[in-house]
Amino acid sequence: RMAYEPTGTTETPEDVLHARRLARCLQQRMDALPELQRTAYRLLSQEGLSLKKAAEVLGTSVTAVKLRAHRAYTALRAAVREAGGAS
Repeated sequence: RMAYEPTGTTETPEDVLHARRLARCLQQRMDALPELQRTAYRLLSQEGLSLKKAAEVLGTSVTAVKLRAHRAYTALRAAVREAGGAS
């Protein structure tokens, strides 16, 4: 088996650098989110929980989970824009 297997993409070194910067920017913004926003985002986006289940886990209302997740999404979208990524 080859140590390097081409993926069929034509990424340039600049593309790789941009992707790394974007990932670093997003991680920094994620780390800076208030804990409840970060947790709501992770439960919905990364764990795939429903709003109802996330509300149960957090011991709060569905409305509160929606608000926290929306604020997290807004902050992360801003980070992407600031880093020069897609909007």
